[in-house]
Amino acid sequence: MENNVENIESIIKVCLNKLIIEGPKNTELMEELSRYKYLEPKLFSKYEKQIILYMGLFYKKGVFDGENNLQNHIFSDYASGIYEQHQKYLTPVQSDILNNLLDNEYFFFSAPTSIGKSYLLREIILDSADNVVIIVPSRALINEYIDSLNSKLNEMNEKSYNVLPFIDLINTKYAKKNIYVLTPERCLDLFKTKINVEYFIFDESQLIDSSQKIRSLKYRLLLQKIDNYYKKSKKLFAAPFVENISCFVESGLINAKNYSVVKYEYKTVGQMFIEYNKNKNEFSIFSLKNPTIKIKVADPIRKAILEKKKVLIYSSKRKIYNGEIYAAVNQYIDLCQDVTDPKALEIIKKVKENIGATNGTYNSVIIDYMRKGVVIHHGSLPQTVRKLIESFIKEKYANICIATSTLQQGVNMPFDLIYLYELRNLFKTIDYRNLIGRAGHSTDENIFDYGIIVINSSSKKTLINRMKEEALIDINQFEIKDDDYDDLKHAIENDLFDDELKLPVTLIEKISNEGIYTSINQISHILFDELGNLNEYDKYKDEISSITRKLRKIYEVSLHDRELNPAEQSVFTTAIRIMLWKFNKMKFSEIVCIRYSSSKENWNLPKAQEIPNKYAKYKNVFYNISDSKYYFDLVVYDTYEYIDTVINISLKDFFVGVVTKTILNKYDNNENRSFLYHLKYGSIDKKEVLLYRYGFDDEEIQLIMPHVIDISEECIIFNESINSYRCEFEEKIKRFIYGDNVIKSVE
Repeated sequence: MENNVENIESIIKVCLNKLIIEGPKNTELMEELSRYKYLEPKLFSKYEKQIILYMGLFYKKGVFDGENNLQNHIFSDYASGIYEQHQKYLTPVQSDILNNLLDNEYFFFSAPTSIGKSYLLREIILDSADNVVIIVPSRALINEYIDSLNSKLNEMNEKSYNVLPFIDLINTKYAKKNIYVLTPERCLDLFKTKINVEYFIFDESQLIDSSQKIRSLKYRLLLQKIDNYYKKSKKLFAAPFVENISCFVESGLINAKNYSVVKYEYKTVGQMFIEYNKNKNEFSIFSLKNPTIKIKVADPIRKAILEKKKVLIYSSKRKIYNGEIYAAVNQYIDLCQDVTDPKALEIIKKVKENIGATNGTYNSVIIDYMRKGVVIHHGSLPQTVRKLIESFIKEKYANICIATSTLQQGVNMPFDLIYLYELRNLFKTIDYRNLIGRAGHSTDENIFDYGIIVINSSSKKTLINRMKEEALIDINQFEIKDDDYDDLKHAIENDLFDDELKLPVTLIEKISNEGIYTSINQISHILFDELGNLNEYDKYKDEISSITRKLRKIYEVSLHDRELNPAEQSVFTTAIRIMLWKFNKMKFSEIVCIRYSSSKENWNLPKAQEIPNKYAKYKNVFYNISDSKYYFDLVVYDTYEYIDTVINISLKDFFVGVVTKTILNKYDNNENRSFLYHLKYGSIDKKEVLLYRYGFDDEEIQLIMPHVIDISEECIIFNESINSYRCEFEEKIKRFIYGDNVIKSVE
């Protein structure tokens, strides 16, 4: 390719004509535009406004400024037509999505990650006349949605909406509508309340698969129940890049008669690919579709870091855990300057407190690298820590983010450059597309936005071949061949799921017996006094083994009386111990420190893994990790996995159902009621329970309690001290402050 000004200028003009005819959907065209902006930014800027207009990015500031030629006039008229219809400047794709949603009961669409889906879904939610339910595959996405919606609503000074992570009816004095952001498991509570729902939004619906057995089955159950009981509600399924987004209908999982399916290919950002030849220490631009393109450039990763741009280095979790990735990219870490900004240091301090690394003997690699402006991000970080880290990135305190494929789950943290250090842990085409989709983000500035993807030469062929394949949802994900889940499968197939207890009817029959009721009652009497107050931990710590044994025997009833194998037993025992610690108000950081200290003699801890799994093998948290400086962080990750996965997904619903059944059928006493409340809310304290129902988590509740005078399902009454209280969840608190509910403390 001749790199002279006249030649490049003529090529850019050809690109403009292609944009007018085809729109921004041609990958090769978008790559070409990105290359020329990278290589010749000054020349490119002459045509930038026209490129943006012809891409249909009507929301950008000053997009209609420029020459008044025929093409510009046509696009301006097009934009005006969209504005007249929707009262806002949208892209043609965003406008089409809205029209399809209004005209159909079900609308399935897939689109590139940069299409502006988050903005559009937020507009749909805020324009709704009734309740909205958003179903996402992870708690990370719940937090992101809630933070984004709270921030926007506070900006609008709109206080008549609740934005909640559970199905509940609270804040009824002020809120006229509820926006629920839920995982599939939490969404099943919907069928107890039978509230009206205008929209169901299934976002990132491709991310729950057969590897998550119980989640996959509950997702299938949820789809069927919504289809049966909410026929008048609109349902929107959104996923990036998926070819068969309508597979839920075509497979018969959803009985939709009025539906539309669209796969959008239009892009709002460009992308450029660069390969790194380690042997020659050379970087070259290449094209996914044109193998003849090879343009040598200076190190783009170094350039991006020095320009203070956001850089993502993708790695497997294993290489983060054992430290290999840090050694591999040390040349880039060394470019980062130590963090000195007081706000950044305050975030680091909060991360230390949240993971328990404040004690000098507990060294954390997470903290060490944050001080250098390098953050670590993956799915086993506690939610509070992940939120702090994401804030650290968004505030531009971090030059580098070393992350796993968690970011493919739709977490809205785009980067200027992504270095795909390895691809071995990406198994599906959709994983490749989603991860690459994190490169580049659309801004409202009047510029052509683009991202850079850097890949090692050894992986280039794999990437090109995988990007040629179709990205498909495997509809067989819902066919779990494991008899441990027979009760749930039978309930789904025969509509025999109890909405109140959230358990299959056949399983409820199994747990409805005198022996189980007696065991639960005995456990409750050990944990709680006659008034339902939790006994001191030291008072019953010698009986924890007995409590665990009884609970395990009850749990095994759900597995057709199959005994848990030794590996499952070690996981179950650890989970129950952590659950009891949480009953006793131990902070996450305290639990981490206890587990870390207890393992120091032999460095042996049972690693969290999904149960039931009759084929499970014992795993040690520290297995194959040669450097002990990573051990503390490994305990942090593993402890969070126990709470998030083993307790909340595998055990919680089952034991809530068992204790509820015990109260209803045999022993209705304070001890059992307290046991139930601790399982559901972690407390029997009225204020704490209601704050939990208002959407505050354990750590937040303890911080906000001194500022709450009273609380009910109607509203929260705050002390006036709340007005000067500053914390990382301020936006959430603001949602419940109305002025007339803030008073001086009553002595």
